[in-house]
Amino acid sequence: MFDESYAVGLAEPPTPFVTEEHVPAGPVEPLAEWLGEESIAGSEGYAPWQAEAEGPAWESEARTSHPILTLYPLSAAVLDALGRGLWSAAINLARAAGYRDVTQLTNIVFYFRHPEVTGRKIRPDERELAAEWISIRDRIVKPALRPAPPTPTPTPTTMPAGGPVTGGPPIPATRLRWQDATDEQLAFMRAVYEQHFENSKQSRRPFVRDLPDSELDTIYGRHRARRDAAAAARDLLAAANAALAADGLAGRYQIGIVSAYRPAQHQFEIWEGFGRRGGFPAYYRRAVNEGILRPGDYGADAVQKMAPYIGQYIASPGFSNHQDGLAIDFGTGRAGSRDLSVIGTDAWFHHWLVANAARFHFEPYVKEAWHWVYRKPSQGEVWSEEATTPGVRAGRVEVPHVPMLARHRGKPPDLVLRWNDMPAAPAEIDVVVHLHGYSRTGMTLPRDIERWSGLDLAPVDGAAGQGRRRPTLTVLPRGHDTNQATSGGLYRYTFPALVGTDDLPRLVQVALDRFAAEIGAAAPRVARLILTAHSGGGSPLLRILQHHDPHEVHVFDGLYQDAGQLASWAEKRIRADRAALDAAPAGSARDYLDTKGGALRVFFRGPTAGFSRQVLRAIAPGLRPDLADRYRVEPSTLGHWQIPRQYGWRILADAAADVPNARKEVHASHEWGEEAPQLEEIADFEDPAEAEHLEPEAFEDAPYAGAEAAPFEETNGRPFEAEEQGEVGFVAEADVATLQETEDWFDRATDAIRAAVDLLKTRARISSGMRDETKLTNLVFFDRHPTRGGRDLSPSEPDFAALRDEWRELRARIVRPALTAAKAAAAATTAAAKPSYDRAGAIAYARKFWLQPCDDGFIALGASAGKDFVKVPAGTTFVHTSNPDEPEHALLPDGTTISWRDLDDCTHFISCCIGTRPGQPGGGLDITLRQLGSPPTAPFGIVRVSSMVDFLIRNRLAEFAAEKSEDETMIDKLQPGDLVAYFNKARKVYSHLTLLLPGNKIACHTYCRSDQPECTWDNDWPLGRGTSLVPATHSWSFLHIVA
Repeated sequence: MFDESYAVGLAEPPTPFVTEEHVPAGPVEPLAEWLGEESIAGSEGYAPWQAEAEGPAWESEARTSHPILTLYPLSAAVLDALGRGLWSAAINLARAAGYRDVTQLTNIVFYFRHPEVTGRKIRPDERELAAEWISIRDRIVKPALRPAPPTPTPTPTTMPAGGPVTGGPPIPATRLRWQDATDEQLAFMRAVYEQHFENSKQSRRPFVRDLPDSELDTIYGRHRARRDAAAAARDLLAAANAALAADGLAGRYQIGIVSAYRPAQHQFEIWEGFGRRGGFPAYYRRAVNEGILRPGDYGADAVQKMAPYIGQYIASPGFSNHQDGLAIDFGTGRAGSRDLSVIGTDAWFHHWLVANAARFHFEPYVKEAWHWVYRKPSQGEVWSEEATTPGVRAGRVEVPHVPMLARHRGKPPDLVLRWNDMPAAPAEIDVVVHLHGYSRTGMTLPRDIERWSGLDLAPVDGAAGQGRRRPTLTVLPRGHDTNQATSGGLYRYTFPALVGTDDLPRLVQVALDRFAAEIGAAAPRVARLILTAHSGGGSPLLRILQHHDPHEVHVFDGLYQDAGQLASWAEKRIRADRAALDAAPAGSARDYLDTKGGALRVFFRGPTAGFSRQVLRAIAPGLRPDLADRYRVEPSTLGHWQIPRQYGWRILADAAADVPNARKEVHASHEWGEEAPQLEEIADFEDPAEAEHLEPEAFEDAPYAGAEAAPFEETNGRPFEAEEQGEVGFVAEADVATLQETEDWFDRATDAIRAAVDLLKTRARISSGMRDETKLTNLVFFDRHPTRGGRDLSPSEPDFAALRDEWRELRARIVRPALTAAKAAAAATTAAAKPSYDRAGAIAYARKFWLQPCDDGFIALGASAGKDFVKVPAGTTFVHTSNPDEPEHALLPDGTTISWRDLDDCTHFISCCIGTRPGQPGGGLDITLRQLGSPPTAPFGIVRVSSMVDFLIRNRLAEFAAEKSEDETMIDKLQPGDLVAYFNKARKVYSHLTLLLPGNKIACHTYCRSDQPECTWDNDWPLGRGTSLVPATHSWSFLHIVA
């Protein structure tokens, strides 16, 4: 009987395990514990949003797309913690936001892990999901809600006035200031400060008192450290500056220190934020904007919510490890600049530190590239927890941009790396490279695809077992988004940057170098190379195997095409393993297999059965008992996405492991019939947005149980086998005719099926936005000839004429009819659609509101503002100035202004121009996406350029006349009322969006432009023709609205 008490999907559980009054106010595990001693926001001179402003623009959009938000309106902080796998932190942040019930909190974690089942209960047959739900409740939620026992707080043994902290904060809350705050707000600030201190006391972080001046020395300027650390830092900087000059970079860059010793008073000022852009007031505004606090709520419950929230970003005075005088944050900047920014792993200074800092007795803190800790030679006492980290701890890093993957279109990061615990920096390491499959819109590499990749080095979802023990680095590159949709709504990804002869070794070296930089060691060599692929990733895997010989290959429901290349690789590996095992000394077989031996694990479901079994047929004759467990092809009853999730970690831990819900295939001795291809677009293919956990298939009833039958056993009741007619083997003439007719019919049927599949795929590609008949024909042709690998036809080929004629026939019979039908359907749909796009209305709106906020009364803001938007009163206008540092600002009726650097209203303005706004002229399009909400509480429509472009294209409201082009003549393909999006080539993001007016002028916000006489700014559409702006740094996407 399924216990309904733990059935997920109950938004308001009728029998909660723990009510609000029963949950003790235990310690909070802030995100700062994972990020390090504090985030960049706590560093000297940094505003809390500065690091965020440099991040990818899509990140904030992705937070709004998870299905869990339809049930629980979680803050960005909670989603961020969930996305990073910081379950305890997420639970405490959710609890601070008002979620106190154990069942609700368990549902939050469970639904985040399984977006495909969001909002429904676990079915009785889904026993693995039920077990996972219970595991989350008992191993994550309940422990996070228990109060932690107080632990003694160690302090440096030589420090004066050391020992456990007692009483209140070292600097009393009465000294806090909050500019223009009411008495109630100031009291709230002080209560949060004291609660933050109490939370820190209960954590494991040591309390450190201020150092006396006698123990400090100046490094340079205002930066100080312990005497021995300061002397070492001066020597280090002198050597680094000499190296910078030797490399010819001294005139371009400068290096130095962002922050070193910080006494409690300095940390107090950072926390207070008085006279700064950051600190408590900024984080309070963010907490309100994110819905963690209600405006005007300064009660005790709000204090309990705000204290852990600010604790994610700023350490409480006395708990920053900069206070012990040994930690230094290094920085870099342009030569001559007054400000330095903390270094990243790609900085010249970081590479130099990795190679040289140990000579000066500085050790890296692996979680923060800029943070280094001095360790005195033969030092016995421990000054800082990160200075004594043993070996290499398991870690993870996202690499936003990888030059060799620049060809892959999509949202950053380009690469995700993970590694396991290692006793020391390895000289050799196993490398696992995964090729992911297709994706739904809104899915991202770190939040979704990584979870389903199978690149887990430890058990997942509460499973029992041992993870991988060998030092291992997993490599997850993001594929190229082709923007081609399947009929099931999935978007096709390819890997053009990885299938060349030298591409894979280059990617592996990039990963090794980045891993070495993260751990502060030399790049290791590759010990074993493992390639894994899921779903559509099987296709690039087969192409890579043409050039490379990995030790292992794992394929998760990914063989949708001829797998001869995989079979050939496996046969060679098996022959090499047999020869090595035959020559190996007794008792050494296991060691050989684990270090040098091969392995192949293929898992399949119905759609990939045919080509998977093709591999089994090829390798079965060469297998023997000592290799049979390492070379397997197995059907599975798990869902398409659960196959890598549940099997990946198990076979990484042991390539010969038995896995649940899979069964070894027994190869039949006779010849197997060839199965017809089962293509992705029409296959039985689930994804996280669909019903993934189907009822388990019974193997004895499965279509792939036992040997495959021939496609046609008999015709007109008569078998194909020769019947005895007086002589053995004699076949009657009529039977021969019947055989020939049937074979001819079968050939025609096969051709018809293939043509139907090609037509379906072509229609899907046209629906996704493709219109080029040559490209469409090429795709059909290469689908029929996968062994060509995309290679163009050449007249030197012996069968060139036949292949050319085939290509032309495909164009005439499949592509052109599909294009003609699509155009006719689009024309009919456009004619029937009411209302159609009103270009005149869009232009009228743009001219009316070009120099004032849109009629919804909101202005969208950028990251530097600390919030997403602001409601402004009637009479607010935008003002142009001649000040290059403040070229435009919003002027409110009371004389206050919103600074230029905080404005980011271009896409919101376009939403209102082309959308439907009650009582106003406009384009009349149905802008259904509401990124921030809806009026009267939030701006109308979309506020990010990339989201608007994606929305219009994928909803077929617009099509690209040209995408990311530098050809100015493409503007001639647009009409007034169409859009121009400006793409920043260096940052690889869209940075601006404008509406085209008659005469090739533009209308936009931020900067405000129009064709009206009062507009004195550049309003020609190229924006900077003849200057360094365009096209030196930007390209254009020309969007023609077709609605």
